[in-house]
Amino acid sequence: FLDHFDGELARQSGQTSRFGYVYDYVAGCLSYSALFLALGIGLRDGSIGGWSVWLGIVAAPVILTTTLLALRLADGGDDEDYPVYAGFELEDGIYLIGPIIWLGWIEPFFLAGAAGVLLFGVWTVLRALRPGARRGR
Repeated sequence: FLDHFDGELARQSGQTSRFGYVYDYVAGCLSYSALFLALGIGLRDGSIGGWSVWLGIVAAPVILTTTLLALRLADGGDDEDYPVYAGFELEDGIYLIGPIIWLGWIEPFFLAGAAGVLLFGVWTVLRALRPGARRGR
């Protein structure tokens, strides 16, 4: 729940840096990778059985590689990279994990999230392969 506090503090105190941006980006990426791997292992006794483990094993490195590839394609990167709606960023959806678990919807969330990760991975790779793809600093 404290994910955005460090960046906001850096912005308000005028202490932002490229290193801080990349560090935060990679740390978030590793957290999401670990989340999908752990969910896959934890859901192995669910309706899709052992396939959840394999889905977590596949999703975790896809998250890592596509996030790093997207960072490489970015042109400097800052908060404007993320769409904001009603004051919320796309990645703020992670705060819904608690209620999703409490309501018993973790397996559909995991399946939808893993499918989204794989689709985003394909889209990012295709974007990187197109002629004239931007390369960040």
